[in-house]
Amino acid sequence: MTSNISLFNFGIFKNTIYRFKWGSFLYFIALFFSVPFILMVEDLEHLVSRYNSGINDVSVLLRGDLMGIPAALAVLVPTIVAALIFNNVHSGKQSIFVHSLPVDRRENYISSLMAAFVLMGAPVLMVAGILLVMSFTAYGQVMSSWSVVYWAGLNLSILFIMFSVATFSAFLTGNTAAHIGINVFIHLIPMLVALTVILISEKFLFGFIQSNSFIANEIMENTPVIWLFGRAVSHYNNELNVFTYPQLWIYLIGAVLVYTMGYILYKNRKIENCGDVAAFGVFKPILKYAVVTAAAVAIFGIITSTGMGAIAVFTVAIVITAIVYFAAEMLMNKSFKVFKKSYKGYIGFVACCTVFISFFAYTNVFGYETRIPQSDKVEAAAVFTGWGAPPVIANLQLIEDTKTLHKEIISDIPVVEDEDMGYKCSLYISYKLKDGNVLARRYNVSEEMYDKAISEMYKHKDYKLKVTEIDNLNIENIPNITLGAYASGYNYYIPMNEDAKALMLAVKKDVEMLSFKEIEDSQYAVDIRLEFDCTVKENQYLKVFKTTGYDANDAEAEYAIESFNITINPNFKNTYAFLREKGYYDQIIKQIATNTVVLSKPIYRAGELYTYKGQTGQYGEFMVSRSDCVNIAFEDAKKLAEMMVNIRCTDMSEGKNYFVFTHSRDVSHHMSFGEKTISFGETELPDYMKKYVEE
Repeated sequence: MTSNISLFNFGIFKNTIYRFKWGSFLYFIALFFSVPFILMVEDLEHLVSRYNSGINDVSVLLRGDLMGIPAALAVLVPTIVAALIFNNVHSGKQSIFVHSLPVDRRENYISSLMAAFVLMGAPVLMVAGILLVMSFTAYGQVMSSWSVVYWAGLNLSILFIMFSVATFSAFLTGNTAAHIGINVFIHLIPMLVALTVILISEKFLFGFIQSNSFIANEIMENTPVIWLFGRAVSHYNNELNVFTYPQLWIYLIGAVLVYTMGYILYKNRKIENCGDVAAFGVFKPILKYAVVTAAAVAIFGIITSTGMGAIAVFTVAIVITAIVYFAAEMLMNKSFKVFKKSYKGYIGFVACCTVFISFFAYTNVFGYETRIPQSDKVEAAAVFTGWGAPPVIANLQLIEDTKTLHKEIISDIPVVEDEDMGYKCSLYISYKLKDGNVLARRYNVSEEMYDKAISEMYKHKDYKLKVTEIDNLNIENIPNITLGAYASGYNYYIPMNEDAKALMLAVKKDVEMLSFKEIEDSQYAVDIRLEFDCTVKENQYLKVFKTTGYDANDAEAEYAIESFNITINPNFKNTYAFLREKGYYDQIIKQIATNTVVLSKPIYRAGELYTYKGQTGQYGEFMVSRSDCVNIAFEDAKKLAEMMVNIRCTDMSEGKNYFVFTHSRDVSHHMSFGEKTISFGETELPDYMKKYVEE
């Protein structure tokens, strides 16, 4: 007895491939020109030197630049294929014809899926075949055969996973345009959830700061599209490591379940739903509220970034989401008469949003805003500015000082986080806990609170050394230092060699003694800096930096630059004494004096306006002519340079101002006056300078 049960129909399979073989051919062409063709036209010697120069010998095929386009196509192509192959569920005439054939829906579904897999997979395998042949030629120097298998396997995996969602989306709707939109939206749902949490937290959660372990970041990074694309274009894929990740196998198993769910939808959908945005009644409210929620999140993100007040944000959000809500209702009901029946749903939506936002605005969010860890659970802590790595210190007194400051900051928690950075300073608090976790917060505080907090931290010697990065140096191994001076628009450099170690020891001694305000006193007319750098490769044998921000085993990073710099000022008594003793201070004064000129014609200040030779403008809007500058006798210039190194900048006086510039003698173009340009008011001009200017 012959069974009538069949899971596969070769006729449907063959016909589908025949109808859409042109799409498969286009996919092959796109893959060919994005990978094999690029390798063929590029000079092989250049490929060898470029990709095999490092210690990892990573296959050229697995570099991000050759994986990017194929991965992007693997994300895009399934949507197009699903829209073509399952167009019969969106067209009434096609649907009637297909379902009049002597096959059941299961047979049609599975046969269509198999055809789609061939249409998408064949181009990948054909290109992989070309690459495999190339790997057995001279191209084998930069491309192994296993990397071809890896390349093909990753692309096929992405196609399989992405096509499952595209197929599932096709049966949720009876409209091709809606099918594409729903498919994209399903992929965006995790990102939408993550973005919602981030936006609401940043606005209403006092002290909120994103971290790698934050749930929204975890959701975002593990969204299938982002995770798969990220693995495909990662900088080094020198192992078959992607296939050892549990996420990939979870996504593959999940894809099988989605295909099954797609079949269930296909089996139960009605033919007459072709053309409807929602093919199932239960899906209508889900789609409607999903679209409105997406609109609300987008509006909230855009409007809050403009700095609008809470009432304005709420009003605009209400208006736009109402338009989106009722438009979606009209579209799904194919009628303009929806207000009377559906307004309650919108009121419910607004109420839910209000409750959700109020939870963040008016509660502690499970203690997030007031959480301060117990001292016995903290390994290290610090308050810092946010630049660089957190300078957390395992110092009991510093931990207690950090907690004290933290308590003061959260003593007055606002409803809405103040993002007006024009009046606030960012202050970060970080606790490294003994269980390995990190508790971090960010606050916008007043300048007074900022100065107080950092000043308290600077009372701890180990904190100062870490913030200035001095503790990351093996001072005895420093081969040289460049002494730099920035004066009135020009930089001067003096190399130091045998004195580098002694100089840094003097700097370290000063840093250990000085307060925050003394170290950060940058208001002097001349900035004096100490700086040096070396590549990661050089540091492997020089051992100047104890740790670097780069992986020493990274073939490209070994040529990256590690650098150190610190600005000193007259408060650094030991450092300045050393510079004077060794003659470097005199060299700075001499260089500045040699290149110092004075603008003989005054610039007049009247409030915010400045006038030079009849030309009026705002501060820094115009240049001064070099021909109007007068060279200064060396002895006079030396006195002036000494003054510039040791005086603080002051605001320009009302009325006449005489400007001093330092520049190369052979410069003939114009010069600008800016923040660090030295000026003397009419009553402040030294007597020895009056002979150079027009009074």
